[in-house]
Amino acid sequence: MKSCKHGSWLSIHAEKKLSLHCASTLNDIVTSLDEPASKSPSLVVMLGHAGKGTLLADVLPTTRDRRENEATSGLSLQLDSTTAFSDRPMLIAHEDISKRSMSVAEPTAAPCHRHTVRPLQWQVLLLRSQWVALIEQHFVQTSRTLCSDSRARLLAEFQPWLAVRKPHQICLACMQAVPEHKLPCGHLICERCFTYLGSSSSTDPYLFKLNYCPFCCQSCEANMRVKPATAGLRVLSIDGGGIRAAIPIQFLCALEKAVGLDMPIQEFFDLAYGTSSGAMVVLALYGLGMRAEETFTLFTQLATRIFRGRSQLGLGLVATAHALITSCRNGRFPASDIDNALNEVFEEATMLDVPYMSSIGARVGLPVVDVATLETCLVTSYNGAAPTYDDAACIGMSTYRVLRSKDATEEIRVKDAARGTSAAPWYFTPHKIPRHGTFMDGGLSDNNPCMLALQELQKMAPGLSLADKLVSVGTGVSRMREVAKADVCPSLLFGNSSLQQTGKHYVKENFNGDKQFAVMRQILAASLPGGFASVDRWLHRFNLPIDGELPDLDDTSTIGGLAEKAATYFTTDPAVRDLADAALALSFYFELRPGRMPLYERGSYTCYGLIRCRIPGVNPAFSRLMQKLDHLDARFQVQMQLCDSRQAMSTWLDRHGNFGKPVCLRVRSLDEELDVRLRLHGDRVHPVSASPLTLQTLIDLQMLEWSALKDVYVTASAAGKKRGSDDSPLRTAKRRCLETT
Repeated sequence: MKSCKHGSWLSIHAEKKLSLHCASTLNDIVTSLDEPASKSPSLVVMLGHAGKGTLLADVLPTTRDRRENEATSGLSLQLDSTTAFSDRPMLIAHEDISKRSMSVAEPTAAPCHRHTVRPLQWQVLLLRSQWVALIEQHFVQTSRTLCSDSRARLLAEFQPWLAVRKPHQICLACMQAVPEHKLPCGHLICERCFTYLGSSSSTDPYLFKLNYCPFCCQSCEANMRVKPATAGLRVLSIDGGGIRAAIPIQFLCALEKAVGLDMPIQEFFDLAYGTSSGAMVVLALYGLGMRAEETFTLFTQLATRIFRGRSQLGLGLVATAHALITSCRNGRFPASDIDNALNEVFEEATMLDVPYMSSIGARVGLPVVDVATLETCLVTSYNGAAPTYDDAACIGMSTYRVLRSKDATEEIRVKDAARGTSAAPWYFTPHKIPRHGTFMDGGLSDNNPCMLALQELQKMAPGLSLADKLVSVGTGVSRMREVAKADVCPSLLFGNSSLQQTGKHYVKENFNGDKQFAVMRQILAASLPGGFASVDRWLHRFNLPIDGELPDLDDTSTIGGLAEKAATYFTTDPAVRDLADAALALSFYFELRPGRMPLYERGSYTCYGLIRCRIPGVNPAFSRLMQKLDHLDARFQVQMQLCDSRQAMSTWLDRHGNFGKPVCLRVRSLDEELDVRLRLHGDRVHPVSASPLTLQTLIDLQMLEWSALKDVYVTASAAGKKRGSDDSPLRTAKRRCLETT
């Protein structure tokens, strides 16, 4: 391999004009190697003063002579001869910066290297001080810009690209969350971005409005109500049961009357899940915005149309055989009847096109069963959006699959969801949901969807371990005890075979909503602290006991009688009245004051907070709520002590007309719970929403930047060992005092 004594590689000169001289030294050295394509050379750069030369001579003695004999004119490049024939040859670039001078004359081009001269302008040279100044200037400008303004600027910049794209798997405003709210133009947006880009009034701070689409700038009117950060979730679950769904409708009517605020009962539940005919009830309440009484009228009309039956062909045995064969092949009832009825009610709206549901901040889910895989699937109104949906642990433990839409063509129409969850075998044929598959009645796996509701609750609110209330409503239970007996005339098809008995057992166990609820209650009581006493405070089951056998799922002649019995039973049921009182208490929640960080003194935290109401002051139901609480002499109970204030509830209003009762309380640690309750009728006490919560949980839910609290607590705890008796913690009686401000 040939070598030369010219090591000059890069240099800057300014004798006449500023220029960069670049020799082909690097290229010549690499190409002179043996099989250069198979080599992996490394480059060592050494810049310094005289000490650099000494170090270079000690490390690489072979470069001593060349370095001493070569005139310094910029950065030199040499090959370490000891590594020239290895697989990893070493290149050394070095310069003595103490001798650097741009006024040195331009070097004479060596014949063994090609030289390139590039003119330089001062505008492309950036000193270190100038670079730091530019960074500082950019940082100052950025820090003065609000996050929302920066996001709006980016959305405006990419508006032509965003306008034609309408993905359903990612929110275009943040590129992080799954979108769940559909705007009239077809774009989808997640809840957090809706709150950032939308606006809310001080009179109704949790109702956000968007007057235009942030992606295509089209004018629109979209409303979305969000749950207060420290409020819990109230869950409603309705069993399937054909015409017996008249029972849960009457339960909701009775509960709405017991609450007494003339407010739709569905607005007292944040999550609602229904199977089969229970799904029909949920969709009428939340999808169409009907009151409970209106839902019963619609349900009666639909049942009469759907369960008309097929026209018979022939007489006697011929008619019976024809009906049996037709029922086995195409269902007992024509699919066209239920399809036409659902089409008239829900038209072409999709599960994401439900403005009323968004305006009250509610979400619904309907279980269906995939015919191909027999897997339980869940159709939702929120596109399967939840903080923990994509966690590996969550996916591994899930007992069902959520049907999500990837684009507008995969959006599930409301009528398809209702038809799929109602496609009970023998009664109706399975229903094909476009681009998702063929599905049948969700009751085959979860006729009581309370377990699905509980799993969805844990996914959507990981910061809240339990629901405020989970109310499960059945479609009737027979008081008559079945006595095992042999059939006098065995079935012509199966006789008394094990197959027939297996089928009977499956139908009896799977469609027994009370038993499914009891199993879930047993599991929760065994896994949660407090056992049954704790679980029964928030888990409730309501059903109508019926003397004799339950009516058939398609016996429309019994709807009126069932509704009358259910209305009488639930109206007089004390559990319904107690639930109505709990619903009033759950309309309130406790939050910390963001501007007043808890003070740690004398061994405890002094916390300042407000008791707020979910119902805004502009809602007519709010004034009725205040009147009712004043009539019931309602008072709040904080940390197990009753508030001393003798003021009426209606006097605790802020300047915007919303409820806001200030409280001051003390806790000994961040992990101690803050318990707030509402006392009614003098002796009935119900917790407010999400209560009790620890101080640390409240801080996390409100995303308050109070990290110094922990340090103060740790420091104070360590210093407490050195304090005298005068600085001892407050006695329990004094620590639990309540002050009103």
